[in-house]
Amino acid sequence: MSRTGLIAAGLPKGLQNKAFDSVAYTKNQLPHKALEGKTSIKMILAKDPVNERKNLHLFGQKVTFYNYEVKDKLSARSYKARIIGYIRKEFLAS
Repeated sequence: MSRTGLIAAGLPKGLQNKAFDSVAYTKNQLPHKALEGKTSIKMILAKDPVNERKNLHLFGQKVTFYNYEVKDKLSARSYKARIIGYIRKEFLAS
């Protein structure tokens, strides 16, 4: 799945680890027969899987990133970028 994501997004092979992480994250959001139709995210974090899946995006999807820290009126404030991974709120420092 990670190879397919890299090829479909047209990204270099050097992002293979990011693609693998993205695939693992996505698979954890889906129901599994071994867990009796429950998702890993439901079993581990007790989160609603349907709500969690609303935030999924395609690996390598083109997005526009807005930089709120730019104060200069004449400088660019947005940049073209691609999604190559996810950051869970639970893992961010408060």
